[in-house]
Amino acid sequence: GYVARMRKGQYSATFDSEGNYYSWGGFKLRKISKVQNLKAYASRRGILDSRKNAIAKLKVGADMAAINANLEGPGAKTYLVGLRGQTANIVRVSGGPVKQWSLRAKGLNKACNHWGSAWSFKTEVYFTCNKGKGVYQLDPGSVNLKTKQAKFYKAGDSAQTNSNDG
Repeated sequence: GYVARMRKGQYSATFDSEGNYYSWGGFKLRKISKVQNLKAYASRRGILDSRKNAIAKLKVGADMAAINANLEGPGAKTYLVGLRGQTANIVRVSGGPVKQWSLRAKGLNKACNHWGSAWSFKTEVYFTCNKGKGVYQLDPGSVNLKTKQAKFYKAGDSAQTNSNDG
């Protein structure tokens, strides 16, 4: 069934562990809260219109993943992570106002500018380079918001694609 109407052009998206859905399409980050609690409809008539649900204007990446981590001090918060070239964009979406940090991403293949697929598994976050240069894993312990640096490690090989869709 249908639960919400999305804004056109949202090509980067993820769910967090609470069931919140985040999407980004170049300028604005959008959120639909607790999607699992929304009523499903047989048609688009009557669904939630979420086209004006922007929570921040910022840049994330071609895809993003959500993690729960303790990056700012006491207590875990929810963060979205996206890559743009050699920059890791970290966006706090819980535990305070939305805030973004752009970090120097060490360990990534320098030939990769487009990271079209991102996903998380438990506490791990992975990204795939569209040029087929590999799958890279974020080392969450290396994320330093003060020095604006994070480390990535090659976790495996990947195939080249021009239309990666998470």
